Amino acid sequence: MGPPRERPMACAAAPLSAGRGVLRRGEKGEAVWVLRMRLAGRGCAAGAPDGWYGNATEQAVRAAQRELGLAVDGVVGPRTAKAPDFDW
Repeated sequence: MGPPRERPMACAAAPLSAGRGVLRRGEKGEAVWVLRMRLAGRGCAAGAPDGWYGNATEQAVRAAQRELGLAVDGVVGPRTAKAPDFDW
């Protein structure tokens, strides 16, 4: 058993500015983990950050989009990611 792996810093996983595109239901990985942490920080319950963009994450994104006055689609695209106060 080797040394524990450190999780990369959140800013290293900003997929939209890195050209990844959008985050939506079915996605998984570090970017989704960061998204769920940020949603939890906003008070939007998405469950424990586990790197899976399922129903709970989609509902939390929809809640954040409503609060921010954005189009509500449950998808983190460029407009959602760049919205003031989204903290992405």
